[in-house]
Amino acid sequence: MKGVFDSGVLISAPQFGGTPLAALRGPFVRASIAYCAEIDDEVRKALLGKVKWPRVNVERAVEELSRDFTWIELKGTLKRLSRPER
Repeated sequence: MKGVFDSGVLISAPQFGGTPLAALRGPFVRASIAYCAEIDDEVRKALLGKVKWPRVNVERAVEELSRDFTWIELKGTLKRLSRPER
C-alpha cells in the first residue's frame, strides 16, 4: 500500500504530537517516507512563521521528524505546496 502525507501532517506532528505524530511513527509505516527540500522548506517556514516557534526548536523538531525519511531530489517543479496565499 502507498500513501501520501500532506505537509499539514508534517507541520502538525511536532506541534501537537498525537495522531499526526503517530501516523509518521506508527507501526503501519513499514516503508520509507520520501522527503524533499521543497517540503522541508515549507515545514520550516510554517513552524517559524505561522506557528512562531523559535528557530532552535524548529531545527530540532525537523531533524527529529525527518531522521528516518528518505531524501529525494525532485526532477520537476512543485508549485503551491499548500493553500494559496490570499
